[in-house]
Amino acid sequence: IFSAISFREPPKIQTKGKK
Repeated sequence: IFSAISFREPPKIQTKGKK
């Protein structure tokens, strides 16, 4: 689920959620 949301949202949120 996290992967799908990260890909869907912009890179800004992706970095925050990934890190």
